[in-house]
Amino acid sequence: MSICFTKLFPEYSDEAEVFVYLHNPLDVVAPNDITNVYQIAPQARVLTVDLEITAFSAEAQVRRIPIEYRKCRYPDESNLKYFETYSTALCCMEHRIHRAMQLCNCKPHFYAVGAELPTCTIDQLLCLQRHNWTQTNCTFCLQLCEYMFYVQLQQSIEQPMHGLQLEGVMGQKFERTVNIQLNLPYRGIRRRVVFSFDEVVVSFGGAFGLFLGASFISTYTIIKIFGDFLMLNFLQFCRQQVLRRRRFRIRVL
Repeated sequence: MSICFTKLFPEYSDEAEVFVYLHNPLDVVAPNDITNVYQIAPQARVLTVDLEITAFSAEAQVRRIPIEYRKCRYPDESNLKYFETYSTALCCMEHRIHRAMQLCNCKPHFYAVGAELPTCTIDQLLCLQRHNWTQTNCTFCLQLCEYMFYVQLQQSIEQPMHGLQLEGVMGQKFERTVNIQLNLPYRGIRRRVVFSFDEVVVSFGGAFGLFLGASFISTYTIIKIFGDFLMLNFLQFCRQQVLRRRRFRIRVL
């Protein structure tokens, strides 16, 4: 139960290159992203990839912290223009669209969003290639507060079994094999609030009582009573001034 083993048989000829992308099923493929595992299945070989899941979770208090402090987003906190939900890959995709518009004033044809933007022609695609558009920097895109991704432990390339090296269609179909061994994680990473506002108040009250010999609540009560006393006297003074002005007007009349 600790290992999930998957065997794939790409139905392509031996002359074709097979690119394997392994990513979170709830997200899209993001080229050059560290959370995606990328491999090439060679011709007439068995590619075996060992993976491990790395999971990030978060406590409920994390959502109360502003985004600029927690440095992560939830899917319903999207600030993207073309996507209602947020993910790091979608943020990078939108940034690629904006950069393509800035460089060559077009949007690549393989992006379905942004229907109002002009689609790149062949000359404009060559323009994107000249500007090395694929190396778009997406480091400013925040990670999700709760997400998981695959970490590649190791990969190996072996000769196929003799039983699979048969003549005809079956031999061409099963000569190249991709084995994926998924190991379940032994530990996870959890985001939590180390020092919340309540803990700040408690710590301040403890330090206040330690150095002044009085509790925070008692000191707050004294300050509140003194503040109420000043406020009541100020209001009483204002009322007396108003009454004096009224008496003066009556005498003048």
